[in-house]
Amino acid sequence: MVPAIAHSEVISATTAALPNSAKPAANEIVVTVKRLDPARRMKLSGGRVIHIDRSALESRPGGRDAGFKRMLLQTPGVTKGADNGDGITMRNEHLDIQYRLNGIIIPESFSAYGTLVDDRIAETVDMVTGAQSAKLGLRTSGLVALETAAGKFEPEADISVYGGSNNYLRTSATVIDAIGDLNVFLSGTYIHEGGLVYASTAGKDIIHDTTDQWRGFGYASYQLTDSSRLMALGGSETVQYRIPDSLGQVIDFAPNGQTLFDSTGLNQQQSNQTHFATLAYQYSGDVWNLLVAPFVRYARAHYAPDISGTRLSFAGQGIDFVQSSLAWGGQVEASWRFDDSHEISFGSYFSQERVTGSSVNRIVSYGSNGNLPIALTSLYPVRLGTTVTTWSVYAQDRWQIAETLTFNYGLRYDHFSAQISQSQFSPRINIVWEPSDTITTHLGYARNFTPPPPELLGGGIVAAFRNTVEPFINATAFRVLPERQHSFDIGASKTVGGLTIGLDGYVKLAKDLLDFQMIGETLIETPFNYAKGYNWGVELSLAYGKGPFSGYFNLARGQQKARRVTTNSSLFDSIQLADIGDRYIFTDHSQKWAISGGNSFDVGDHFGTLNLSFNFDYGSGQTANTPLEGNANGRTYPSYLQFNFGLAQELGHKPKRNPVVRLDMTIDDNYPIRNSSVLGQSQITYRSRVAMFAGLRVPF
Repeated sequence: MVPAIAHSEVISATTAALPNSAKPAANEIVVTVKRLDPARRMKLSGGRVIHIDRSALESRPGGRDAGFKRMLLQTPGVTKGADNGDGITMRNEHLDIQYRLNGIIIPESFSAYGTLVDDRIAETVDMVTGAQSAKLGLRTSGLVALETAAGKFEPEADISVYGGSNNYLRTSATVIDAIGDLNVFLSGTYIHEGGLVYASTAGKDIIHDTTDQWRGFGYASYQLTDSSRLMALGGSETVQYRIPDSLGQVIDFAPNGQTLFDSTGLNQQQSNQTHFATLAYQYSGDVWNLLVAPFVRYARAHYAPDISGTRLSFAGQGIDFVQSSLAWGGQVEASWRFDDSHEISFGSYFSQERVTGSSVNRIVSYGSNGNLPIALTSLYPVRLGTTVTTWSVYAQDRWQIAETLTFNYGLRYDHFSAQISQSQFSPRINIVWEPSDTITTHLGYARNFTPPPPELLGGGIVAAFRNTVEPFINATAFRVLPERQHSFDIGASKTVGGLTIGLDGYVKLAKDLLDFQMIGETLIETPFNYAKGYNWGVELSLAYGKGPFSGYFNLARGQQKARRVTTNSSLFDSIQLADIGDRYIFTDHSQKWAISGGNSFDVGDHFGTLNLSFNFDYGSGQTANTPLEGNANGRTYPSYLQFNFGLAQELGHKPKRNPVVRLDMTIDDNYPIRNSSVLGQSQITYRSRVAMFAGLRVPF
């Protein structure tokens, strides 16, 4: 199966499958789950909803081992970020996606490569874009809502090994079980890969680029009564990166008078870790529903430069940088069915986060040795911190005007306080009209308020040095503003037999548009603002499914432009800032065209079931730069096209109890996708090459 287009009020009309059991106690639990599971699923009005079920997650090249990014790239308007990790852009916006698991907001991490949640935990995934209801805020370009299989009481467990090109190895294990009224889901993953961070050269062999990732996730639910339960979930991620080296870098400095260094001998590394835990209470009645979910999250990133002196030769500085964040807070969401026509929802969100950044900075001080400055090893220790408070309240009414017409209106208030305090009232309006069983239309408006990610605010301290090769100090670098946005969305879908056709259009007008710049060679991003910006786009989707065959095709045309950098301007040199001036330029991640598609076909054979799958994704090319020609971010890199082929053989005829052997191939080309002259980018990067993978999943 494939991603299916939906515009319905309820994201998923499918409840979790229930176990077959003859025991009365189990049957009582099943009845309760029927009530609680649909209540746990989020209700949304308007916007575009793409529903992906478990079979779609498994029937694709790579299956459950393909990762989150590959899944989202097969949905409309999603393109690759300027990296080879899990970074994506959604409708030409990035780092503005909210992830929820069973309705519970997943805390953000330092990683620029995606979410804390491994998609192996998901029974279904729903991606929502467009003008959203008052319930959703703070991260507004898209919502990715996951539902676990923990509602299932049938024991299930497996171990998988998957690996291939670029020294890729992924091992994982999943366990689902039930002990009385307690349901448990556990998963763990280890990934080793070369070439995940970014390719700094056009060659096949990437120098000094390996990544090790350890991820764990746990979920448990305990039945209290027929209408209430406790849920606990937590996750942990630790990632160790080796920063890629580049060939033939020119030496600009002579530390201690030395002038001969090999740029491929640099040993720069970074480690990221994030840990979170949430305890939730859920009540579901005939009239009232309630969800209360406090959380705590700790995140830390450490960039360690090459302190041997080599790094000073090429960049004039070596910054050992640690950034950490401790956050706590919670969400409260409730709904009240006033009558058959009105369902009133209201809730709040609160978080407080302490962000600290500390660095020991080895900086070149200007001396002379021929034409090269002499590095007098000067140490500049810096430690800064800030407390960030965010809170929101909302109320909305889902008004069923007629059987075919739903009107959702609401208001939310968001407040953000860091070095500065900002707030906003945001009205939301959505209309869904279903003139027939096969036609659905939606129209929506949303006023959005998007604060910068608090955990990234400490990055400005690395640019704080006078009379060195870092010649700027800016006390206001932390004062990045929240983005304020007007979002308009309109769309329709039509189903004919097994074919669903969707068309969607959007316009976004932003003040203080947020963008992000990686800090030097690190994998830590820091935010900055443009004075104004706008997005627009049109998306066409086709999805077909009948019997063992399914296929889909997505076409999107869009762009994002912005003008005048207003905060954290010390991230850019004077030539870049003068070039952009007060005119609109393309943001670094903007792409005009995005196309994706694929199909899947199941064939019964002597061994069990053979699945053949194929998908592809195309992007017209990210922004390039010609600053000396007065054309900031005015060019594009070559387009990219990636094909993925998959073959999976299920060995046996027992659902979820069969070993699976798979073989996958990725065909790509090698080309540059960004360079350091583009506003919003700091590193030269090439796309990765052809790859082959094989894997085995064994249930137990």
